[in-house]
Amino acid sequence: MISFLPQTKVGIMKVVCLLYVMINTFRVYLNKQGRISKELNNNSFNVYIIHTIVLGCIALTMLNTEIPSLLKFLILTVSTYAASNLIITFYRKVIKSKISIKRKEIAMKTVTTAMLVVTLLTGAGCGNQDNSAPNRRPPRGSHSGKS
Repeated sequence: MISFLPQTKVGIMKVVCLLYVMINTFRVYLNKQGRISKELNNNSFNVYIIHTIVLGCIALTMLNTEIPSLLKFLILTVSTYAASNLIITFYRKVIKSKISIKRKEIAMKTVTTAMLVVTLLTGAGCGNQDNSAPNRRPPRGSHSGKS
């Protein structure tokens, strides 16, 4: 049997009782949404999108520091969580409120810019590729073509 599970009926009863107490405690005392938890809930999807970028930036700054790895991990975890939520809160409170005033104008500018970028990248990728150099030899293969 798996070693971390309780081996006796008393041990199993202790785990079940602890689980019951924890579920009821969380249900009674933490089953409400305050200001902070509401803000974190509103930020959650956007934080999910940007947290890897924030994590990478913070990790690069900590790359050559002389501190233990476990401490680096702890600092990286806490600072990524805090920085991601602060960035998204700032975006939602300051930038998004200014953008929503001119919503239609910005939407048209975004679509126009996206189409221009796609057109430019397509044109750059499909430019004139001259593969007919006069002194270019055909590739050699293992088969010379002679029987």
